[in-house]
Amino acid sequence: MIQLLSNYIYAFLHPFKTHSLLSAVGEHAGAVQEKRQFQLVDNIPNEVLEAEDTELAFVDAMSVSWIFIVIQGIYSLFAIHLGYEAFSMVHGEEEGLTSLLIPNFHSQGKSLVFWGILLQIVFYPVFVWFLTRVWGSFIKFFADLFEVEGEIDKKTNQVVNHSLVSYTFYILPVFGTMAQGIGMLFYLYAGLKNNFKFTHLQSLVILVSPVIFVGFSVVLLSVMVLMVVISL
Repeated sequence: MIQLLSNYIYAFLHPFKTHSLLSAVGEHAGAVQEKRQFQLVDNIPNEVLEAEDTELAFVDAMSVSWIFIVIQGIYSLFAIHLGYEAFSMVHGEEEGLTSLLIPNFHSQGKSLVFWGILLQIVFYPVFVWFLTRVWGSFIKFFADLFEVEGEIDKKTNQVVNHSLVSYTFYILPVFGTMAQGIGMLFYLYAGLKNNFKFTHLQSLVILVSPVIFVGFSVVLLSVMVLMVVISL
């Protein structure tokens, strides 16, 4: 457990170095396999030895990041409670206005918010699994397009799994969600740049590709709907 937390924190603080080490491990394994010869421990590069146990598996990264999802849920409940209490204090004498804007919030509303946050926490593993699969599909597509050599599947898993450390930003009140979104792109970029050895431009193209894909899909769907409406 201590080793897992240490690897998680190291990946969070040193994303570029982490992926450089992981890339070195992959290159070393490929070289040994290509030469078809046994290599003594003394001949193994220090950076390979250093990176032996630094890789985060999906379950490991997801489990630790889940803690920060719980923290964010607690923040959300606390913020909503403070907001309600502040509104009640300001408009305490205007019961009509309070009832109009937040009817039955104290009972029904809080219950709905609580269950919404609870479901978000419970289904986080499913959501993040889907998220990593989507990013993995885009990365693999461009890895094939750019003719990347080596174990593409392994590199892809390393990049998307290590990007989950971005959920650590949820420890920040208010700005945590925004910081996590930006942070995830940053950690993905670190993996694309130092693990896959993509150029700066190639990495940026991969990062914006989901937005382009969604935009193209929306336009295509809109055109299809428009054609159906016109044909009626």
